[in-house]
Amino acid sequence: MQSVMELFVKMGHEVFLFSQLPKGDLHTNVAKYGVKVFGSDRQKNNGFSSYLYNIRELRRFIKQYKIDIVFAHLQGAGFVAGLVRKVLKFKFYYVRHNTDEHIIQNNKNAKILNWLTNKVSNTIIAPSEKVYKYITQIEKVPASRVIRINYGYNFNQYLETDRLGMAKDIRIQFECRLLLLSVARLVPAKRHLLMFETIKKLVCKGNDIKLICISDGPFRPHLEKYINEEGLQERIYLIGAKKNVFDYLEAADAFFHLSETEASNSAVKEAGYCKRTAIVCSGVGDFDDYIQNGINGYLLDKKNPVEGAVAVLEEMYNDPQKVKVMGDNLHNTIVTEFEINRVRDKYERLLN
Repeated sequence: MQSVMELFVKMGHEVFLFSQLPKGDLHTNVAKYGVKVFGSDRQKNNGFSSYLYNIRELRRFIKQYKIDIVFAHLQGAGFVAGLVRKVLKFKFYYVRHNTDEHIIQNNKNAKILNWLTNKVSNTIIAPSEKVYKYITQIEKVPASRVIRINYGYNFNQYLETDRLGMAKDIRIQFECRLLLLSVARLVPAKRHLLMFETIKKLVCKGNDIKLICISDGPFRPHLEKYINEEGLQERIYLIGAKKNVFDYLEAADAFFHLSETEASNSAVKEAGYCKRTAIVCSGVGDFDDYIQNGINGYLLDKKNPVEGAVAVLEEMYNDPQKVKVMGDNLHNTIVTEFEINRVRDKYERLLN
């Protein structure tokens, strides 16, 4: 979002960021590019009353600032913007950042919201082929209402905001032969337990390996219980949310991510930009579109990834030079495929 907003400003447009929560780091970052930033005075954003409040506030905001085009991110914002468009005239694009997580987690409220947002959104932006096919083939949204635009990144922004130069200190703190990093919400769909099982098997074989997990979520107590019961306190670390993610990526040897559902995962691309290879599952998000197995990363069987992960990590453990080469290869792929100017022409057509 930050990279796209900067691009819009460079293209000569007047850009506003209006969030459903109070101002935060994103507002501070994009204000430097000339984006006009606004946030809500509400600390929480859930429940029926929040939807009514957001509908009223977005309607007021669009009228006050004479907004011509709205890009709404995530289902809640998309649903609100779609309803407001029923009473105000503006172009509206809903950016879909999920595929089937609401189905996997059997979340009834999320299923309903997903369905409603599709109904009120006349044009949906899909950031990957996986999302496009899911929307059009599974959810039966007409293909004429769905547009494919990849995520685009100005990776230099990360060097300014997500790195403090602490990589060496982090590596000393978590000293080991093979250091892995995970950046994912602590929810069942991200399948941390499968990663933990992999680490346990490798440690039992005598491998000096550690895993750092960044982020937080409702599944944390369950994960902590597993770590304590299996005696992995000195091998797996849940360190919560961190702003300087690039420091941890640069400190690690590789990125480990066994999630079973994605749209177009950004953390893997960030890892690639930091010249770190990635271990992911085939058939998830857009990984198959740019990860070449054994060349710039590893693609594992989605249904049973642990056995493959153990084999891959043992190979990496014994061949650090190959790990470095694969990290360099993924870096080249990410810069070539996902640099922000690669999607400029598609946004120009929408905006014009």
